[in-house]
Amino acid sequence: MIKYLQKQNKERLDKFNLPSFTGKTKVMVMEKDIPYDLGFLGIKEVVKVGSYAMHASWTAQVIKLINPEAEIYASKIDFPQVVDYCIKNDIKIINASFTCMNNSSRREALKKFYDWGGIFVAASGNESNRDVQFPANSEHTIAVAGTNVESSVSQELDVYTEGNIYVRNKDEGFFHYYNGTSSCAPVIAGCISLILSEYPSWNCEDIRKFLKQNSKSYDEFAGVFSFPDSFEIEIDNPKNEDDNMSEEIKFKDIKGHWAEKEIKEGTEKGILKGYPDGTFKPDKPLTRAEYIVAELRKIIKRKE
Repeated sequence: MIKYLQKQNKERLDKFNLPSFTGKTKVMVMEKDIPYDLGFLGIKEVVKVGSYAMHASWTAQVIKLINPEAEIYASKIDFPQVVDYCIKNDIKIINASFTCMNNSSRREALKKFYDWGGIFVAASGNESNRDVQFPANSEHTIAVAGTNVESSVSQELDVYTEGNIYVRNKDEGFFHYYNGTSSCAPVIAGCISLILSEYPSWNCEDIRKFLKQNSKSYDEFAGVFSFPDSFEIEIDNPKNEDDNMSEEIKFKDIKGHWAEKEIKEGTEKGILKGYPDGTFKPDKPLTRAEYIVAELRKIIKRKE
């Protein structure tokens, strides 16, 4: 039975066309209730994934299914405190699998996190006859609804995904069917954690644009997200061939690097390319695909 349920999860996750890499990014799971027997009080401890059948654990497990290397933190709802903690500890993603009352202190905290560069992912709500609910309806969040669950939808919605994921309860031999938009938000949070592992400088608007550009049309409000096929080797910075290359090569992370001169020379010759966020990541190991692309470019240049 367990293998069957794991197979069901895999079939669902395969629809997201997940890239082959994972990344050590931090994600804060903010919840209405964090029980004492999960082993964490407030926002001090990392979630023990699968340790107890509670909402926070289910949410954390979904994120871990998407990005196994994600480092998960958890906190009860306290928007100002959580935002300050995340900024202090460089946690760029907050997942909110709940809806709650809208007030000024919460709105101010969302804006503060947004302005800092954080990405706040929120479930739209499970009432199909209502507009997207708070905090998802804020302009400073990524609002997520489900294609296979009852969802609150309106113009504030950013993206659809599939929910209803099987997660473990305290008894490792028993699975829980985690459903509703609560299960959809951490899918997108997990995807964003993968994106940030490659493009750590991206902010909420960069992520929103990426999600929408890679979503297939669903309804008048938003589309269904999945990763593009070429995500892990999509490293080109489009530019006019007639431009002065030397003037344009201004990667923000190579100044003073021991290979700065060679990187610029390789880029001028079209052998090397940078990342869409304006970085080169000079110390990041090449993936096999990136190496092949670079070698092919050298061969093509020699033939020209």
